[in-house]
Amino acid sequence: MDDDAVYVYKAYYDLRDPAGPRIRVLLTSNCSTLASNQTVLDLRIEGKSIGIGWEKMTNGVERSPSKYTDDVSACIGALHWFNDWPRLILYVEMARLNGISRILVTWQSISKEVKAVIDYYQQRGIIQPHPWPLLPFNEKRNPNSNVYIASHNLFTQHCNFWSSSKYTFLSDVDELLYMRYHNKTLFELLESWYRKKKDIAGFKFKHTPLALKMASNPFEYEKFLELEPLRKPLTYEGWRFPKSIFLTEYTQISWVHYPREFFAKKKNYEIPADEALYFHLRENFEDANATVLYPDVQLFRQEEVDQRIWLIADTIRDIFQDTVPKYRTRELYAAMGECRKRKGKKCEDASVGCWDALSGMDDWIYAAPTPNSYYIPV
Repeated sequence: MDDDAVYVYKAYYDLRDPAGPRIRVLLTSNCSTLASNQTVLDLRIEGKSIGIGWEKMTNGVERSPSKYTDDVSACIGALHWFNDWPRLILYVEMARLNGISRILVTWQSISKEVKAVIDYYQQRGIIQPHPWPLLPFNEKRNPNSNVYIASHNLFTQHCNFWSSSKYTFLSDVDELLYMRYHNKTLFELLESWYRKKKDIAGFKFKHTPLALKMASNPFEYEKFLELEPLRKPLTYEGWRFPKSIFLTEYTQISWVHYPREFFAKKKNYEIPADEALYFHLRENFEDANATVLYPDVQLFRQEEVDQRIWLIADTIRDIFQDTVPKYRTRELYAAMGECRKRKGKKCEDASVGCWDALSGMDDWIYAAPTPNSYYIPV
């Protein structure tokens, strides 16, 4: 393996293109090899040799879904050095409240508490996990130190084939969709737009910062179970790229925020803020000097607040039973922030690298290669 290595992940027989079926190969590489946003390789072989080098390899071909179910799936990915189990639980519970049928979770390195959460919801048919193994490495070279950005692009393309739902929400675990006024489900909203816009395939939701401190500092488990922050969410103005839901069948090239290309000349539309919002949940969004943007926003119907909070707290107790879970996310983020400042130390922006700084900060579980998830270096 060297700096020019390419890691083939999967190949799919794609039936969605109106121009005809094709095989799409999903691959990743070192950030210095592939562009950080998107790289498309289009090789056309017309019965003659072309001026590139070839490496022989064998990989199975999977099939894209031939039918899509009338529901919504969410893809979360990819979880690297992730131990924020309260935020994952909130994500799942809010997704269920919005009518999302299943959550597809890609993970590589997670704490034992996060693994317990994933296992709990998997047993109930809500989460479908997909372990994301480390890239192959040897004593001379470890590409895992600086591969995150390119691999994130790999995840967005993989979701196109993993999801068998009519609609797919591509998100991080700190991103929620919020239905204004709680007057319809997410699927009902999407269907209403689908009926009136015949060329729609992407639904863009406005970015809305939501300040939410999920746990006290220092962490106190019993106090945390009161879930008081969920009673008064604070929203602020703050532009960032929107997030989107897309029609899975028509999405040709995904991007982390919204699809870049569709089949059949479909396109993105913006969903008005008075119908739905995209909440971006972070502690550091809180601003005492700023005006709350949507003072009417409540995560739950007013008459259901106590019941919803009680149900979530009861779920948390059910997940961990008699064990008091540890919460080390703040310490992890602080160490990660320092690590990202170390230029030229194989500690790249984002979070796959930083092994020396982060590996001892929690009881980590690492994904191993499986028959359904592995890389072939070329």
